[in-house]
Amino acid sequence: MSPARGRLLFASPLMLDPYFHQCVVLLSAHDESGSFGHIINRRTAHTLDRALGQLCPDPLKERP
Repeated sequence: MSPARGRLLFASPLMLDPYFHQCVVLLSAHDESGSFGHIINRRTAHTLDRALGQLCPDPLKERP
């Protein structure tokens, strides 16, 4: 299975990099220039509404 947007990536138990140790990453983009994702199993100071607000400003606001 190849990397693609929306897929979950699980760090290998053999991963030695402490930043990615036991990480689960939601892949947001992947192309020939690289990949971008979000670690979804770590605490952060950011709230979900803040993160979603960057993708979809005011998702509950009624549309005209």
